[in-house]
Amino acid sequence: MVTQSKASKASKVTRRVRLTGRAVVDEYRPDLLQVAHSMCRLGATDMELADGLGICLRTLYKWKNIHHEFNLAMQVGKEEADSRVTRALYQRAVGYTFNELQYFNVNKELVPKTVRKHIPPDVTAQIFWLKNRRRHDWRQDGNLPREIESPATLANVETQLLAKLFGIIERHSAAEVRQIEGRAG
Repeated sequence: MVTQSKASKASKVTRRVRLTGRAVVDEYRPDLLQVAHSMCRLGATDMELADGLGICLRTLYKWKNIHHEFNLAMQVGKEEADSRVTRALYQRAVGYTFNELQYFNVNKELVPKTVRKHIPPDVTAQIFWLKNRRRHDWRQDGNLPREIESPATLANVETQLLAKLFGIIERHSAAEVRQIEGRAG
């Protein structure tokens, strides 16, 4: 005989399958570790991960709390995604060079040639980087950085900001720059 609680639970599962068109997974399985890691590595949010695993968000949070290895797989995957974005932002901020294969029409034949291209530094990426990595120097509270004292003109502000930026860059030795570029590559 089926008890009332089991019957109502079966009814809820049937209802969820009918609404979503797929089976509902409520039971944790170790084989989901790799799926969770891969999805997080590709940038999936918790909601997207829960949807991809066929579970509700509450179940995902429960699994994270109960199963340490599941939580760790998610954390490692998310850290890998964040690291890739950090490297890409850094490269965009400082500029980068890459090789691109292009095809040219020579005597009615397509001839492949490797062309070296350069993407210049992006000021918006630099501002974003500095405001997040050096908050005390580049805060956005309407006040100017501490080293700028009552500038008379906008040109004076720009000159002082550029001087400050170049001062920061000059303080880094060539070895530190190579180390930073090595981590970004």
